[in-house]
Amino acid sequence: MLRDLLSRMLNEHHLVLESDGVEGVERLNQQRFDIVISDVGMRTMDGPEMILAAGENVPAGVIMISGGDPGFTETREKIASIMAVRTVIFIAKPFSIEELEAHIATCLSR
Repeated sequence: MLRDLLSRMLNEHHLVLESDGVEGVERLNQQRFDIVISDVGMRTMDGPEMILAAGENVPAGVIMISGGDPGFTETREKIASIMAVRTVIFIAKPFSIEELEAHIATCLSR
């Protein structure tokens, strides 16, 4: 599962992990974050839906991770156009810790 992998890869960062998009929206509405890292395909509510549902509570940096889901290109274009004022980075699985760290640094620098 992606969240377990992220917790091992990013152990030097403070992480808050949620099991699905609904929980993610609830957390984004309760707490401020520097960035959001989300899987595109999640149960209950997918990553793009979570980002849209959280609206103004989404931080400036968003990293969306995809396993090559069908419709990913359409999803990426939709979210990127809606969130023009935020840094939205899309990366595909598999990815390296170095690649993810570079994207995190990009998000944090904005």
